[in-house]
Amino acid sequence: MTDVVQVVTQGPQGPGGSLANYGAFYDSTDQTIASATTAYAVAIGSTYETRNVSIVDGSKITFAQAGTYSLTYSLQLHNTDNNTPQTARVWLRKNGSDYANSASSYDVHGAHGGLDGVAVATNTIIATAAAGDYVQIMWSASSTTVSIQHTAAGTSPTRPATPGVILSVDQVQFSQTAPLQFIANTTEPATPTGGGILFVASGALKYKGSSGTVTTLAAA
Repeated sequence: MTDVVQVVTQGPQGPGGSLANYGAFYDSTDQTIASATTAYAVAIGSTYETRNVSIVDGSKITFAQAGTYSLTYSLQLHNTDNNTPQTARVWLRKNGSDYANSASSYDVHGAHGGLDGVAVATNTIIATAAAGDYVQIMWSASSTTVSIQHTAAGTSPTRPATPGVILSVDQVQFSQTAPLQFIANTTEPATPTGGGILFVASGALKYKGSSGTVTTLAAA
């Protein structure tokens, strides 16, 4: 079968099929609290990869472009209090104000047999942001014995490190404008056989058919 569309001259690489913004971040430090009655911003110190989403001031998830975003966090919680479970609470703040109905509670078992009690705090929240808005993950705990901790890479089997914080931010699809299509200027192509060619010369969109006739479809 003959291809319906054939690329005769290739222009510069354009964007992919999706222009969604995103960010993938993590933090490999241990984070403690000094008071059980104080809220703390979760520190996020490292970036896997990102497009128009960044971490500002060590904790502010900042959006360069407006959109609706899905935010998923994972926190590795540890409790050193012997045999006594404690509770951690995690929620979001947007532009410095608590985001309504975003809090979750996580029970962390007490330490036993020389091992910390552990729990994974994870949740997904979808929210709309304007350009320049920022979000912080906030947390508190019922005791200062609760912390966010990372685990170093291991052996037997070999395995990667476990960050104390993993964060994924994804723009909800179908909420952005479609990508623009770019056709670079080129010289007039040879007369095609069995079809036609679209091309741009000096900024004007042209069509050349199998008879050799060139028709200007749009002026520069």
